[in-house]
Amino acid sequence: MLLLVAAGCLINTELYKERLAAVTDDDGDGVNDDQGDCDDVDADRYPGAVELCDGIDNDCNDVVDDGTYEAEVCDGVDNDCDGATDEDLATTWFLDGDGDGYGNDARSTEDCAQPSGHVAEGADCDDGDAGLYPGAEELCDELDNDCDGSTDEDLPTSTWYTDADGDGYGTGDPVDTCAEPDDVATVDGDCDDAAADSYPGALETIDGRDQDCSGTVDDLLAEADAVVFTGTVTDGRLGSALLWADLDADGRDDLVVSAPGRGIGADPCSVLAIDAGDLASGDLSLATPLYESAYTDCGTAIAWVEAEGVVLVGEPREEGGGQVSIVDDEGALVGALAGDSSADVGSSIAVGQDMTGDGIDDLALGGPSRAVSYSREGVVYLLPGLPTSGDVDAAADHEIRGDASGARFGLRLASGGDVNADGYDDLLVGSEEYGDGGRAWLFLGGASLPSTAPEADAVFEGVSGDQLGLSVGLDVDSDADGWPEIAIASPGSSALLLFSGATRGTVTAADASSRLSGAASDDYFGVAHSPGGSAGGLVLGARDGDGRDGRVYWIADLSSGGGASDAAATVAGGSSSRLGGALAVSGTWWAMGAAQWGSLDEGAAVVIEVE
Repeated sequence: MLLLVAAGCLINTELYKERLAAVTDDDGDGVNDDQGDCDDVDADRYPGAVELCDGIDNDCNDVVDDGTYEAEVCDGVDNDCDGATDEDLATTWFLDGDGDGYGNDARSTEDCAQPSGHVAEGADCDDGDAGLYPGAEELCDELDNDCDGSTDEDLPTSTWYTDADGDGYGTGDPVDTCAEPDDVATVDGDCDDAAADSYPGALETIDGRDQDCSGTVDDLLAEADAVVFTGTVTDGRLGSALLWADLDADGRDDLVVSAPGRGIGADPCSVLAIDAGDLASGDLSLATPLYESAYTDCGTAIAWVEAEGVVLVGEPREEGGGQVSIVDDEGALVGALAGDSSADVGSSIAVGQDMTGDGIDDLALGGPSRAVSYSREGVVYLLPGLPTSGDVDAAADHEIRGDASGARFGLRLASGGDVNADGYDDLLVGSEEYGDGGRAWLFLGGASLPSTAPEADAVFEGVSGDQLGLSVGLDVDSDADGWPEIAIASPGSSALLLFSGATRGTVTAADASSRLSGAASDDYFGVAHSPGGSAGGLVLGARDGDGRDGRVYWIADLSSGGGASDAAATVAGGSSSRLGGALAVSGTWWAMGAAQWGSLDEGAAVVIEVE
């Protein structure tokens, strides 16, 4: 310690200095200017002070921020004292509006710390949908789920067609998508996408439209498009004869159908009635038996006598000369007319108004095997009113006989038409077995009705193979003049011939006023025919057409002739069913016989309702 003597006093130098410094230390940091304080007004600056990164020489060594350089961290402080805060630590952050971990590239910010609601990954293609982000599973939703710029890529797809009518079949250009669009179908080929009942394989009905999309209007298949009442008896031949009759008087026609094929052993031949209310069922078990017999061929011919409410059942092979049984609507036998001497009475029946000029409605019965002057020359019996019992020969008040051996005159009959407008029903007789070409005869009704075939008012001769006369009718008015024409089938030449009601004398097919021809494959065209009911025109059968499957044609317009090629509708039968061997029309209902339907010739009655 240095001691000084001043004015006789001993002085402690170090203590003096401390006291002097305390007096001259303006900032109170313990160091004054003389002691090296480089800023005596800042208590944080003095020799030995901790140097801070603040741009100031805190320790008064004439070096600013010396020894304060640290690694820069994200803390809002200039850690490395380079004059910048949090430099080189900034990261790009993207606003993540939907919270899916990926942000919006268009809304980013730079910061060393993650701002609230931001994420480090961008490229979100829809920041309003948490299901859409890079790497998400691609779903079939027409959205770009994985944000790769493509929609619904690499997913299984199906081919779709526009199905506007919802019938399961589409049309137009195909569209391949993974999801099912609205109003589409996976199958194309719809020919009318505005009609739900029109598509490939649809039920075809007779309505002037191509519902099954076959390319042809009203081309029906009996098995697919019609109601089929199928026979249940081997060799029964259900559908051999048909007629419509309002049996229960309810204002609707019921269908009467014969199955004449059996009559041997346990299975009788039979005639059945199908109620109008059951026509759409196709269930033969609902039919009511009207008549049964142990003799084959009962129901070969059937007829309805509306005034009496009875059905006439022809049974030409009944022992003796055949018979006609009379049954009511419930199948009760109310009478029977017997034939004579193997005449085969019941082979044909025609119910008409007065044909003999006596003012009484007549019943015509054919006995085509009756022998008078020749073997099997045949006879037609005309009976006044409706006798209910006895021998046909005794009950008849007029007979017309054939003129040649084997003529089988009376094998076919038709009445119910007045071709010469004299007030009497006329009679048309046919026999396809006459000679080698067949023949038909017209007898004008009245008191002078002839008694032999040669006296007929008109004779229609066939040529070899024609089988002319197999079907005859007086119920066709092709020229719409209000008077019936004479319709005669010539199946051997595949034609139905129409002759004017004014035809007289002996004529041939060349004299026909109109000829309706079958298709190239239609053997036996015109075997059966009937008026077209409320639909108009003519319904024709070709029982051996198309390889004996059979066909039925509707000729809607008879004014121009034609035939199968001009048919407005066609119904094709099943395999070898011989559809069209019998026909009957009532209003909008058409019935078609297919006697050989089924593998064992069970037969069928095919029914169609025409719209």
